[in-house]
Amino acid sequence: MKKPTVATLFAGCGGDSLGFTNGGFELVFANDNNPDACETMKKRFENSSGKKIVHKGNVEKLKDFGTANVITGGFPCQGFSLAGPRKVDDKRNILYNYLKRAITFANPKFFVAENVKGFVSIGEDGKNKLYDKEGNLQLGKVASAITSELASTGGGYNVHCKILDAKDYGIPQDR
Repeated sequence: MKKPTVATLFAGCGGDSLGFTNGGFELVFANDNNPDACETMKKRFENSSGKKIVHKGNVEKLKDFGTANVITGGFPCQGFSLAGPRKVDDKRNILYNYLKRAITFANPKFFVAENVKGFVSIGEDGKNKLYDKEGNLQLGKVASAITSELASTGGGYNVHCKILDAKDYGIPQDR
């Protein structure tokens, strides 16, 4: 039986890619614009396979994301982060569009978009509660618009948002 395949954008040093490959997926494409991150990815994923998987540079110009069953991407979080200036018009906040574009080209069975907790509430006044009385995550207007766009990409997807904390998964960090 052929392994399911994954392509990752905004890959960084490959945390998402490692998780998927450890879960039985074959990594067919990875992209980041940071040279050090790309070198780490190459050492981890290309040296053993001999295949060109890592593509350094601006994802805006790419049209081929391999034959991926899954697309994953941690689009840049600096504009959304609670530790940053949190400006709605931060130019980094629109980079999810490249994830959307990759989903359109690859038409995967599903996708995973990863970001920071601040994504949920960017552009809000801070008075809204994170969860309603039933425990459902409450997305602000910006997060709702982005998730709606992602949901309507290609043939359409059911999108579910969750806030996860790394410490709950055996990672020694509270993030």
